[in-house]
Formats: sequence, C-alpha cells, structure tokens
Amino acid sequence: MVILKGRKGAVWTFRNPWLCVHFLIGVMALVIAVGVIVELSIAADPFSVLLAGIPGIWLTLRIPFCRTVLSSEGVAYHGVFATRKAGWGDVAEIGKGFSGGTLAASSFPVLTLTSGKEIELLMLAGYGESNRRVARVVGAMGEFLSGYRAGRGKE
Repeated sequence: MVILKGRKGAVWTFRNPWLCVHFLIGVMALVIAVGVIVELSIAADPFSVLLAGIPGIWLTLRIPFCRTVLSSEGVAYHGVFATRKAGWGDVAEIGKGFSGGTLAASSFPVLTLTSGKEIELLMLAGYGESNRRVARVVGAMGEFLSGYRAGRGKE
C-alpha cells in the first residue's frame, strides 16, 4: 500500500505484490513470440506467434498500470481488462469476496454499490479464505469510507 498526499487530500494506492509475477509471465510470452518470429519466421508458425504474442503484449503493457486508487472523489480500480470508478456516495459497503477453486481459493475486496451492483477488486486478491493482506486492504478502504461519511454528515 502506498499513501501519497495530493492537492485534494490523501490518495491511497493499492497494488498486489504478485503483479511482478504477472508481468514476468507477459514478458516470457512476448519473448517466446519474438523467438518464433526470429527463428522460424512468422509464415512458418503464425498460430504460435498469435497465441504467445497477443497475451504477452497485453500483459506487458497493462500490468504496470494495474492498481486501486482511493481519493476524495472515490475509488478507481484499474484491472487487467477494465477500469471501473465509483464515487464514495455510490459505495454502500466494502467487504471481502471469496472464490473457491480446484487448485487454490482466493479472497478479494468487494465494493457493493447503492444500486446493488458489486465491483470485485480482483487485482488485489490473495490466496486463502482469510488472507491478512486482503483484510488490511478492506480495513483501510473502510476507514477511507468512514472518513468520507464523517465529513459529509452521513452515518
């Protein structure tokens, strides 16, 4: 977690420490695609170039910008495939979600909006049902929301 003081108050930025692994996977896929182009030529095996090259380019360029930013305006979530924003007035609750899996289970922060829609902050996920890092992130987000509500005269 990185806390910066901006012109409009505190800005908290959360990044998952596992992002460096995702970035390296993207770089490795990109190296494989470039290796196929150099050694075999793209005409010899276009499928391998596309299979490794597209995800490699996408991960290598997108992962460095994946983060969740809390500011006085609200929450901005920058994931691998989408960016979602919600103002503090639209956030009803901040909690933890859980995703069970065959190999590994993970927990992650979830924003429940007043409209009933949920925003899952999957780039902040941690392994296990009771991940301490995820609990700290949810707690910090709850403090930020409480501060907003106290300043606005809400609950």
